Amino acid sequence: MLPIQLSLYLIANHLYGPSYVLLDYALQHYGAIPEQVKMITSVTTKSKKIISCPLGNYSYLPANKEYYPVGIVQYKISDTQYALLASPEKH
Repeated sequence: MLPIQLSLYLIANHLYGPSYVLLDYALQHYGAIPEQVKMITSVTTKSKKIISCPLGNYSYLPANKEYYPVGIVQYKISDTQYALLASPEKH
């Protein structure tokens, strides 16, 4: 059995949640920017946090609980994995 490879999106969602990926990393995903992104930024209902670990660099920005769920899309990574990202319109 092969090991499961986790997506950076999925790691970001679960490392500090609830959260979903937005800003530069999501824009890179949608092909809106060509640059390589070094920090994965997410929005959360919790307080601001930065996490650096062997799996990457993650930043989390607080959002008002009323606006947090607006513009979230579920991105299919594989048959068994889904991650939450900001919709292209949310940027």
